Amino acid sequence: MKKNMKNILIIVILCLFLGISFINSETMIKEFIDYSLLFLQKLFPPSFLFFTISSLLIDYHLVEIIQKKFHIQSTYFYIFIMSLISGFPSGSILIKDMLEKRQINLEEANQMMKYAHFPNPIFTIHMTSSLIHNKTIPITLLLSIIISNLIILFIIPKNKTNTNNDIIFPKDFSLSLKNAITHSINSIIIIYGISIIFSLISYLITSHIHNKNLYVLLSGLFDLTKGISTTALLNNDITKSFYILLFITMGSLSIHMQTKSILQDTSIKYSNFLKGRIVGSILSFLIFSLFLIL
Repeated sequence: MKKNMKNILIIVILCLFLGISFINSETMIKEFIDYSLLFLQKLFPPSFLFFTISSLLIDYHLVEIIQKKFHIQSTYFYIFIMSLISGFPSGSILIKDMLEKRQINLEEANQMMKYAHFPNPIFTIHMTSSLIHNKTIPITLLLSIIISNLIILFIIPKNKTNTNNDIIFPKDFSLSLKNAITHSINSIIIIYGISIIFSLISYLITSHIHNKNLYVLLSGLFDLTKGISTTALLNNDITKSFYILLFITMGSLSIHMQTKSILQDTSIKYSNFLKGRIVGSILSFLIFSLFLIL
């Protein structure tokens, strides 16, 4: 009964979305184009580059080589660094890939989902610097996010991965590169598709809201990028900062849907990602508040 009600609700929402989109076709097309340009110019280049390189590094067993040569357990920290460099939802993609290639086990994958959530540092600094007058705040925001996830990394229980004695490298780099590019493009298409849908939903819901704080909050609830950009409507830098921190650390509905789609057909639990976001948000707010006091 509950499942039928859920399906009916989805159908009703989709029909409403289709009808409203048809009535407001010109503005919807403009919103679609604007977001597509933003995605193409700001999000696609770093995502494609880092997704492809990280996929190749997994194929060439970077983690296992480090563990064998230096006798250290580097898997957890590798996920931390690569997620930080690439930006979300790369953490989920990396964890899924490594699990499928048996470089980590399921328990490790579930633990890693709690902290592998970072914005792209360059994008974050560039975008927040254009919105906030105080030039130290963007760095402080990024540090708060990094430290909060680092704390989660240290406190989660860890297993020691048992790696194979023999590392088998790909025979043909060109084939490995082709597979990495194909995998990256497929992942980016999913991310773009989900992002554009939630951006349009956000536009339809918020287009008639005049309260600035409510408009910013709802925009960020549906789509992180749009939510951050709408903080330009606010005058107070501290208020802007806490909104941006909330959107990034908790993630928008778009980010959560992307993560669920990436984890589909795996045994990795989405609930671990959600728990990590709640704890990460609380820690980030506390750390950022301490930075402001100091």
